[in-house]
Amino acid sequence: MQSKFFPLHDWILVEVLPEEDNSNTLIKIVEDYKKIYKAKVVAVGLGQLYPVYRPATDGEFANPNTYRFSPPASVSVGEIVMFPQHVAYHIKIDGKYYILVKDHELYGVLENE
Repeated sequence: MQSKFFPLHDWILVEVLPEEDNSNTLIKIVEDYKKIYKAKVVAVGLGQLYPVYRPATDGEFANPNTYRFSPPASVSVGEIVMFPQHVAYHIKIDGKYYILVKDHELYGVLENE
């Protein structure tokens, strides 16, 4: 039976793409500690929950149990993203390796022309 994984909050599940020979690439960083991953987005969380405090009106008490989600993730499933190696959390699901990364840690989306 195949497992399904749904990232929570602002986490994004990606699958790293195989590395190519990047001798003529625009982005080339030689040092290993500054390695940049290129990956395909597999699943996206709904956003972080934040409490919303509304001021009391007309003698009523403020409701501290009201929450809202942050704006949705800036990427969608299937897009190719780039992010640094040091923010990646490696996980294994059903024998396949994936990476979890926060939405705000992504460098950008890579589009092919």
